[in-house]
Amino acid sequence: MSYTRAVYSYKVEFIPGVNFFFEDQLTEIAIVSLIDINGNLVDTRRLPVLPRTQIYKAIHQGLDIDISGYFIQNFSLVEYREENGLEPEER
Repeated sequence: MSYTRAVYSYKVEFIPGVNFFFEDQLTEIAIVSLIDINGNLVDTRRLPVLPRTQIYKAIHQGLDIDISGYFIQNFSLVEYREENGLEPEER
């Protein structure tokens, strides 16, 4: 989806008590609000939260993963490399 107004910032809220299963793991739903430079709401989306541990697991196993349509909180390749004993330049 394209926007006629530029998105300047975003706000994330988690819906308490609303969860869904992703690969046999219970996860949350995030409400992501996109805001323009004037503070006006551009769009709001409800997205399932994809646990970063699932992404790390897929990377470690060499699997392809489609992250479109999900909210991913605190994803970090640095953290993945540290947890797996990889040097910063290893891929």
